[in-house]
Amino acid sequence: MGELPQTTELLRDVDLTALITAMVAVMALVLSSWQFFKTRSDANKAPFLTKQLELVFRASEAVSTLATSRDPEAWERARSDFWILYWGPLSIVENQSVLNAMADLGDIVPRNPIALGQIPVLKGIEHQSFNLAILIRRLMLESWHVDLPNLKDRARN
Repeated sequence: MGELPQTTELLRDVDLTALITAMVAVMALVLSSWQFFKTRSDANKAPFLTKQLELVFRASEAVSTLATSRDPEAWERARSDFWILYWGPLSIVENQSVLNAMADLGDIVPRNPIALGQIPVLKGIEHQSFNLAILIRRLMLESWHVDLPNLKDRARN
């Protein structure tokens, strides 16, 4: 009878060890599965985010060229690029704020080519260009999960 309690204790210790080992194994499996799917999800987002970055930069560059360029050929290329982005690729990657800003710009950017050598004056385009850039910055910070301090407002002339 003296050996029976020792055998029972030994079995309890073995059961407890096996239980702890199994729990650790399950936790490791759950953690590695979560990590795999998170990594895969991030990898799947990368092409979209990269294309989004490219397209919003092109849109900002086109609008800022329309706001600042006095070179008719550069201005016309920017006008054409604006409308290409407006009616197609940018619509795939923009958020509501960028869409609204582009729609406002679409109200003032000529749809048809300009007469050779003549650059129209687009009232308020400088302010709208700067506003678009700020909205794009916010979209990029949000999309890429980057935490940067807000820019201080500064009057631009």
